[in-house]
Amino acid sequence: MVCSVMGQTLTATVSEIERSEKAISWTVSGITNAPSTKPSEMTGTALLDSAGYMVSSSAHFPTSITNRREGTIINYSLEQGTLNNDEVTTYKLYFTPVNALTTTSSIFINYPSQVVL
Repeated sequence: MVCSVMGQTLTATVSEIERSEKAISWTVSGITNAPSTKPSEMTGTALLDSAGYMVSSSAHFPTSITNRREGTIINYSLEQGTLNNDEVTTYKLYFTPVNALTTTSSIFINYPSQVVL
């Protein structure tokens, strides 16, 4: 089996299928999860013969795909400029999220009420 991707279309080319086979399955690895926890669905699948004619098709897959992990942070650090009471200081936050941030992403930071910005 040879797989290729063009735009949003994944093509798996199988050289030969035994007649006794009742199901076709494959695993695609190395895909980056969408930067959203909203479910998404594949739009359909089709089996084509070597001449490109449709043998079978389906409008939907039976399940949707969901990224249940929000932008979980895997590496992080916090640096504080000074530890003296009642002094103005600077905090530096560094982090790496599991999923890449898009240009429309937001970052929410919760901090204790004792910290005044």
